[in-house]
Amino acid sequence: MPPPAVEEPAEIPEVADASVIAPFVADAGPDGDTFRTRLRGEIIAGPDLLRIEVMSVIRRQTGVGALTRIQANRAVENLLELPLTVYPASAMLRRAWALRHNMTTYDAC
Repeated sequence: MPPPAVEEPAEIPEVADASVIAPFVADAGPDGDTFRTRLRGEIIAGPDLLRIEVMSVIRRQTGVGALTRIQANRAVENLLELPLTVYPASAMLRRAWALRHNMTTYDAC
């Protein structure tokens, strides 16, 4: 009798935060290239507030002149088109609180 079939594990997503996704969508230079290369073909996941955090970075970068209006608009479109698996931050709050002595709430979520 053959051994039972072993189910392949589901692909594990790359969990990303705004420090990764902001350059991924907005930086046409080497930092953005690094993140785009690293995440090419990967499933990307993050908390539901990730897009809001990235929008905040894009807004700030536009305000200080690091991005033109055209670059910022393109970055927002890239962000909206990015296939991103999001998880409700509320489900992570108890664990984030338990980790409060070791990391910020943002990093824990």
